[in-house]
Amino acid sequence: MGYSVDRYRSGVNNQSTPLLIFFFINAHTERFFIRTIAVIGTPSDILNKIVAQLSNCSDEISILGVYCDDSQSNSLYSGNIDDLVHTARHNQLDEIILAIPLDNQDRIHAVVRKIRHLPVDICLSIENIETHFRCLALRRVGEVPMIEIVRRPLRYWGVIWKKLEDVLLASVFLVIASPFMVIIALLIRLDSPGPIIFTQERYGFNNRTIKIYKFRTMHVAAEDRLGAIRTIKNDPRVTRIGRILRALSLDELPQIFNVLKGEMSCVGPRPHAVAMKVGDCLYHDAVAEYAQRHRVKPGITGWAQINGLRGEVDSLEKGHARVKYDLYYIEWCSPWLDLKILALTLPAVLSRHNAV
Repeated sequence: MGYSVDRYRSGVNNQSTPLLIFFFINAHTERFFIRTIAVIGTPSDILNKIVAQLSNCSDEISILGVYCDDSQSNSLYSGNIDDLVHTARHNQLDEIILAIPLDNQDRIHAVVRKIRHLPVDICLSIENIETHFRCLALRRVGEVPMIEIVRRPLRYWGVIWKKLEDVLLASVFLVIASPFMVIIALLIRLDSPGPIIFTQERYGFNNRTIKIYKFRTMHVAAEDRLGAIRTIKNDPRVTRIGRILRALSLDELPQIFNVLKGEMSCVGPRPHAVAMKVGDCLYHDAVAEYAQRHRVKPGITGWAQINGLRGEVDSLEKGHARVKYDLYYIEWCSPWLDLKILALTLPAVLSRHNAV
């Protein structure tokens, strides 16, 4: 009998649909798994060879730029290291490859110090490498052999579980906390004139600034939006209801919305105000490793907070201690550590240790 025109068209559509889906998934998967790479090097034949080898792997690698490791750069390069750091703030970057002669260890150390706070993998091209760095893995990027010396805290499945954890937990917390947040909002309105929510710029992921939400705990005329003035015990700027909220950390509840917006995590290093000081120095200037805290998203609670490091940072020792605990979390972060921190947060808050 043969196929009718309609049945023929139906057969073609049924056969072509899987093919279209396959090509669509394949195209998007390829783009997802292409790694964006920047190269830092000293002008040499080795650098030119590495860039040429990487360029031959365009199906796996996209080269963001080639940067000179000297303070000066010329038209042959995308810029110097400062330019790379600025570019990494505004572009997707997965890895940085160092193509610097291995006998110039001082230069390698200087370059790593400038870029290690970026949330990227850092690899060193290897030829007769000396044991000056902790080598995390030996692998190839394209055709170039590399030793991985710094690793992103979260990558591949780690990024997925962290995102799922944040969305699920923040949604649950919002449902539970909503009645309390309504009551707190009414108390703030009755206690003192001014807005209920206070926003402040703080450091977020990759050293970018974000606006975090808090319940207002200070009189409007005394608010410090840059965080330059340290809050102290019995601070006269704090309202009556504000003292209770700060003591129990209830002023942080609106940061659930920062988590749902993807700017924060439920667990991570606490975000600090951009003008926060330790003694007479800005926090990020006083502690050398400070910027490494921003290799993950900031959190509503963190490892430092459950270990007694809440509240006022009134000494350089406390400043170093907080960063030490934050870097420990970044090194060992996992779903189980997050659950442990969350479980210990309420006892830490109720103890009111170091609360101001």
